[in-house]
This record gives sequence, structure tokens and C-alpha cells, in this order.
Amino acid sequence: MSGLTDRLWRPLRGLAGTSSPTERSWRGQPLGRRYLASLLDFPLPLPAPQAATAGPRPPQVQEQQAQPITHVAIVSVFPIRAGLTALMHAVRSGLRVVVDVDDPADLPDPSQYELLILDLDRLDHPLDVIEQLAPRVKILALSLSLEPADAAAALRAGALGYMTKADPPEELVSAVEAVRSGQLVTSRTLLHSTS
Repeated sequence: MSGLTDRLWRPLRGLAGTSSPTERSWRGQPLGRRYLASLLDFPLPLPAPQAATAGPRPPQVQEQQAQPITHVAIVSVFPIRAGLTALMHAVRSGLRVVVDVDDPADLPDPSQYELLILDLDRLDHPLDVIEQLAPRVKILALSLSLEPADAAAALRAGALGYMTKADPPEELVSAVEAVRSGQLVTSRTLLHSTS
């Protein structure tokens, strides 16, 4: 047992100054590496860990890198902003929320984002805001209203999409992606409310 004890404590004794010529040559090596080398009888310095071989990456990683990043701004109350932000980051769709504010007056210049999710229920004159911003940014309107007339008014004002807050999360993400690519999109909930 004394041989094992000596072997376990040998690197520590070397640090204290009572060391053999072999132990003195270990000085300058990190304690953990010295200790491991003494236990396993490896020559020091220990070989550096081998770098991972650069093989083909998983397909989902390649798709994420190939997909362009779209900067998104959100105007709504905090719970909706936080939920939409978490949702877009969770699906890894290439959508990155860079601005989230409670009031459209706090929005920075539209050159900082390409797509705006606009909560119409927060605004006194939502159509005026859409008309003002639509020439410079793609807009997805979000509302509690299930009235097709409200959706039509938002689209006429310049929004590319109209979704309701009752829509499932996956449909909201699909709508954002459609607006990003310049397509017109409306909520399926509106179709069910008119039938």
C-alpha cells in the first residue's frame, strides 16, 4: 500500500520542493496533468488532445448556415414580444429578433430590420402606422380581431400578412416566413369565422 500512496502523492511532493530529478523536470506542467501522468505512467508532457476530424456536418447545421438571417422587429406588449422571440429562436428558422418595443414611436430606423410584426391592438390608428412603414419594411399585422374586413383593411394599407392572436404558434412562424419571402398571407382562423 505504501507504493500506491507514494505514487499518488509523488506529484504533490514535487510541488513542495522535495522532489527527485524526474519530479523536478515536471515543474511547469499543470498540477492536474502531472498528477494524471504519475498515475498512468505517461511520459510528460502529455500529448495534446487530437482535434476533431472535419467530416461532413449534420444536415440541419448546414441548412441553418445556408439560410440567410432576417432581422425582425416586434411592436406589442411584453408577453407577446417575449413569446414570439422565444418561438422564433426555438424553431431556428433564420429569424432573429433585433428590436422589440411597446410603441411604434420607439422603433429605430427600418434599415436595422427587414420585417415588422405589428400588434394592431396596441395602436390608436393602426392603418396610418402601416401606411407609414410599409414602403420601407415588410409588415405582418397581428390582432385579436377575427373580422375579415379588418384583415382586408390592413392588407390594403400595405401589410403583407394578417394573423390573429388565436393562431397556433406553427402558423405564426409560417406566416412570418411567408412575409419574409414577400408572399401575402392571412389567418386560417378568419376562414373558419366566416363559415
